Amino acid sequence: VDTNVKSVFVPFFGIPSKTPTAAADLALKFDATLVVLWSWRERFGYHSTAFAEIPLDRTDDHQADVIRLTTRVTQVLEGAIRAHPEQWIWTHRRWKSQPPPPPPSA
Repeated sequence: VDTNVKSVFVPFFGIPSKTPTAAADLALKFDATLVVLWSWRERFGYHSTAFAEIPLDRTDDHQADVIRLTTRVTQVLEGAIRAHPEQWIWTHRRWKSQPPPPPPSA
C-alpha cells in the first residue's frame, strides 16, 4: 500500500518517490533544527549517528521550502541506506505512485 499522508514527489535512488513532508512542515512551522538520525545493527548491539543539521534556508515560497527540505532529508536517508543496504526495509511500495504527467505543450 502506498502512503496516504501529505507528500511531495522527490528523487529517491533516482526515481520520483511520493515522500511525506511532515519533517519539513514541522521544522518550518516551529523554526526547529532538522537532523536525520540513523541506527543500524552491529555484531554486539546497535550503532546510531546523527547527521549534520539541515539548514532551513527559508524563502517566500513555502511549498518550495518544503520540497527542498524533503529532498535534502531524502538524500541523507539515501546515503545511509547506501552505507548499510542490507539493513534497509520499507513497509510500503515506495514507487507505487508517480507524479502526474506534465500538461501538453501549447
